[in-house]
Amino acid sequence: MDTREKRRPSGGSSRTRSGKNTRAVAKRPADRSRVPVRRKRPEQKMPVQTVQEEIPEVTYTMPRPFSRNGFLMKLLSVAAVVMAIVLCLSMFFRVEEVVVSGADKYTPWMIKEASGIADGDSLLSINDARISGKIRLALPYVDEVRVGIKLPGTVYIEITELETTYAIEASDGSWWLITSDGRVVERIQASAAAAYTRIFGVQISEPKEKQVVQAAEETVQIPDPTEGTDAVLPTVAQITGAARLEAVITILTSLEDNGVIGQIASLDVTNINDITMEYGQRLHVVLGTEENLPYKVQYMALAIGQLEEYETGELDVSFKYSDKALLNPQS
Repeated sequence: MDTREKRRPSGGSSRTRSGKNTRAVAKRPADRSRVPVRRKRPEQKMPVQTVQEEIPEVTYTMPRPFSRNGFLMKLLSVAAVVMAIVLCLSMFFRVEEVVVSGADKYTPWMIKEASGIADGDSLLSINDARISGKIRLALPYVDEVRVGIKLPGTVYIEITELETTYAIEASDGSWWLITSDGRVVERIQASAAAAYTRIFGVQISEPKEKQVVQAAEETVQIPDPTEGTDAVLPTVAQITGAARLEAVITILTSLEDNGVIGQIASLDVTNINDITMEYGQRLHVVLGTEENLPYKVQYMALAIGQLEEYETGELDVSFKYSDKALLNPQS
C-alpha cells in the first residue's frame, strides 16, 4: 500500500470524502460593520547615518634647537644697517642755515647764539627741548620756542615773546618785571617802572629770573568790612603777602583774558577788601573785595567799552551798593 500523501490539485476545487467536487468559497460575515480590516503597519524609519569627517593626522616634529650664533648674526646685521644709515645722515645732512621768525626784541643772530647751534653741526644732534631751554634761559623775554628741521640742512626756530609785563617792588627796594602768571623776567631801574603797570600793596622776596615770584613774609591788619561803624573795637583781618599776591595774579590774568593789556597804570592791593586800579588817567576803578575778581574785571571791561572817551571819574564795579557798574563823574 502506497502510504505517500496524494497531492492535491492546485486549482480552486477540492474533493470531499463523498467524492464530489466542491469549490472553496470564503464566507462573508453576516454583519458588514464588523468586516475585518487589515491594518498597515507604520513604516519604521531607518536611522540616518552621518558620515564622519576624516580628521587628518597630526605629525609632530621636534623643535629646532636655539642657535645663538644665528641670532647674533641677525642682530649684527641689523646693527650694521642702522649704523650705516646714521653714518650717512651724519656725513651728508649738516646744518647750513638757521632761520629765525617771531623775534622782535632780539635779533636772529642773538637767537642763534643762544641756541648753541653752529654751522656744520649734524642734524642728528638737534634736540628741541635742549635748544628751547637754552634760548629761554638766556633771553628772558622769550616765552615759547619751536624748533623744526628741513632737509638737507635748514633749522627753523620760531619765537613767541612776552606781550605784557608788570612792575613790582621787591623787599630790598629793587623793581622787577613779572608776567601775568607770576614769572620773573628781569630787573629794571626804579625810574623805568612808571612805563609799566605798577603793583602796589605787596612785595616779592629774593626774585630770580625765570622763577615764579614769592611774596615777602609780611602780614597787615585791615578792618573787617562786616563790622558796623558803631563797633567799639572793630575786628581786624590778618592778610598775608601770599594772599595779596594771589589776588594780583588773578587780576592780571583776567585783564589779559579780556583784552585789557597795557592800559592799567597801577594796581593797589594794600587793602584786600578795597582793591583799586587806575585805568590810564581817565578812571579810578574800584574792585572792592577779592571775591569774584574775574567777573568784576570782565564787567569793568564791558562798562569801559560803553563809555565815551571824554568821560572820567570813578568806576565802581565792587557791587557793594548796586548790581551794576556805577560811574561817579569827575567834578
